[in-house]
Amino acid sequence: TPEQLAATVTGGPDAPVWSEHDALLVRFADELHDTSHVSDALWDALAAHWTQPQLLELLLVVGWYHAIAFLLNGFRVEREDWAAVFPA
Repeated sequence: TPEQLAATVTGGPDAPVWSEHDALLVRFADELHDTSHVSDALWDALAAHWTQPQLLELLLVVGWYHAIAFLLNGFRVEREDWAAVFPA
C-alpha cells in the first residue's frame, strides 16, 4: 500500500502498517543493511516463520538489492520519472 511504502522510509518496523510477519522482514532488512549482520534473537524469530532455504533466499535478496543499487548509483542511472521520492 502507499502507507507501507512510506513506512519503509519513515516508519520503521514498528509502524502500525506492518503485520507481525512483515515487521520481521523489515527488521531483517534494516539490521542487515545497518550492520551487515543478523542478531541471534532476530535470526531465531525469523526461523520460527521461514525455513533455512527461505532464509538463505532472504539474505540473497538483500544482497542483490545492494549490488544492484551500487551498480545503478555507480553508473549514475537516473531514477524513473514515476518513482516516489522520499526524504534522505
